[in-house]
Amino acid sequence: MVGLVVGVLPVAPVGAAGQSAERIKLEFVDGSAPSAVTGVSEDGGAQTVRVAARAAVTTAAVEVTVRVAAGTASAADYALDHTTMSVKIPAGQEVGYSPVLTVTPVDDTRVEGDETIVFSGSTSAVGYAAIADVSLNIVDDDADIALSVSPGSVEEKAGGQSVAVEAEFAGSSSVLKSATDVVVQIAGGTAKLGTDFTVSGLDSGNRLTVRIPAGRTSGSKTFTLTAPDDGEAESGGETVTFAGHGTTRVGGSDVTVTGGALTIDDPVAPVDQPAERIKLEFVDGSAPSAVTGVSEEGGAQTVRVAARVGAAVTGAAVEVSVTVAAGTASAGDYAVDRTTMVVKIPAGRE
Repeated sequence: MVGLVVGVLPVAPVGAAGQSAERIKLEFVDGSAPSAVTGVSEDGGAQTVRVAARAAVTTAAVEVTVRVAAGTASAADYALDHTTMSVKIPAGQEVGYSPVLTVTPVDDTRVEGDETIVFSGSTSAVGYAAIADVSLNIVDDDADIALSVSPGSVEEKAGGQSVAVEAEFAGSSSVLKSATDVVVQIAGGTAKLGTDFTVSGLDSGNRLTVRIPAGRTSGSKTFTLTAPDDGEAESGGETVTFAGHGTTRVGGSDVTVTGGALTIDDPVAPVDQPAERIKLEFVDGSAPSAVTGVSEEGGAQTVRVAARVGAAVTGAAVEVSVTVAAGTASAGDYAVDRTTMVVKIPAGRE
């Protein structure tokens, strides 16, 4: 005897023709080319994107309705030229595109991190699963960070000096609800760490963490820098650099950290100045015209010695002693009325 059990057998929902439900994926592409984009720039003005709907190759056209849903960006943060679009995936194709959507972010000065505009999709076509939302980012241009150092210079031989490193957002106000930590790497520029300067009060690896508190636009932290006398004269000073280390994130997105520098001044560095040169020459005894010699048969002839300092003008009088030294002529070949003379260059003359 065969027994029968009568009951209800549960059946999982399936798509058309007994297949599991097909999925449609939404993504953003550039308004003028089918290249994927994830966001628009806050300071970029009007920017164009399209919504792409992707699925397995369809046997019939599929239409998807896309609407603005929500997001972290408020209506005051952007403007759209339309909030509802229709995307059609043609029969035999796996992707369809919406009309061009123009997005115009409001370029404010608030530090708020990247924000999102969320779009939802739906279709009445049979056999498709619920469509996941897609987000378009508004990239905050006020969240980039600049490092500065105070004081901007220190002197050798001044002992341990307190230096403050400040990290400051580009924006003028902040609505961030959490603090931002900026890891700063301190290194030698033209100055050598361990030789030209030493540091204390840092984390491992000669780094320090500067925290910008929630709702603030800047934060600072101090450390001690000592620049001993290295025995070398360094005209113009040497530099110590400060740069962001690793990745700094604000509101879940990476931001740019611009570095700074500090100068170590040498208070006794000499200023290189070339020594002034004095040039001697002969001029005529009665006029300041140059002469190079006298005639053997010319009898007694007069000359003077001129002392010149080139293009420089003296700040004080300069005396030059001139003495007969030697030459190819012997003492029997000529006679002079003096063998030693003093030439004076007056102050302010050359």
